Amino acid sequence: MVGVYHVLAQPNPAYERVSLAGLDEAALYQLDGEATTRFGDDLMQIGLVLGGNYIGRAQEYWSRTMPGDFSSQLYHLQKIDKSEDDG
Repeated sequence: MVGVYHVLAQPNPAYERVSLAGLDEAALYQLDGEATTRFGDDLMQIGLVLGGNYIGRAQEYWSRTMPGDFSSQLYHLQKIDKSEDDG
């Protein structure tokens, strides 16, 4: 589980990056609800980039849920078993 906590919300925030540590560098990881997988070394060096790309999707942008003061978000990051990935 990865937790992101906001004490005070900021107007029009930039992309947020969450640094991770203690992952297996050679293992694949996947966030629940996403199709893409990333290696542990990538996640520890770059981190999780939060925020979506809403180019061409203005309606979706304006209807999204914005985190407010004292909000939190939890992400389930799961290590992918090699046997599942091989098919």
